[in-house]
Amino acid sequence: MPQERSAAARASNKRGLVTADQLLAMGDGRRELIHGEVIEMTPPGEEHEDIASEMFGHLWTFVRQHKLGKVYSRLGFLLATDPDIVREPDTAFVRRERVVRTPKYFPGAPDIAVEVRSPGDTASEVNAKAEMWLAHGTREVWVADPRRRTVRIFRPGRAPQSPSEPDAIESGDLLPGFRLPVRDIFPSP
Repeated sequence: MPQERSAAARASNKRGLVTADQLLAMGDGRRELIHGEVIEMTPPGEEHEDIASEMFGHLWTFVRQHKLGKVYSRLGFLLATDPDIVREPDTAFVRRERVVRTPKYFPGAPDIAVEVRSPGDTASEVNAKAEMWLAHGTREVWVADPRRRTVRIFRPGRAPQSPSEPDAIESGDLLPGFRLPVRDIFPSP
């Protein structure tokens, strides 16, 4: 990714669009950038964070044990520039060979993006977000739905899969041997 902004990117700033660097300079806060427009995000509720933490913990333990890469929570991913797109999944996995150290947003998409459906999210919003991840290079998107106690797994060119209790999430070639029972993700009823 070039360090200097193109003339088109500088021109887009004149139209009121925000760049990834400008978003980063805004400091702490839950924001994403969609085609140069800042989207304020509501802090997650307890149930949402509990599920996201469960998924992060299981992934982090497995990935660290097998030295497969890095697992992140609350990391912004720069998916496109001019206009810029920065998204923040609840949890993300990046394979070891793709890990980079940067003070900015991760350049590119995670290999796996994990999203927890919030109470106000519609099915079409969740599907659109999953499709955006896939369109920018994410190989799997896991969407946990607390109301249905299911996880939908999106992969490029395939219909989503929906393991529910007592099924498990398995990732195949990205996380060989990884198996997470769906019941272990959701708090006990």
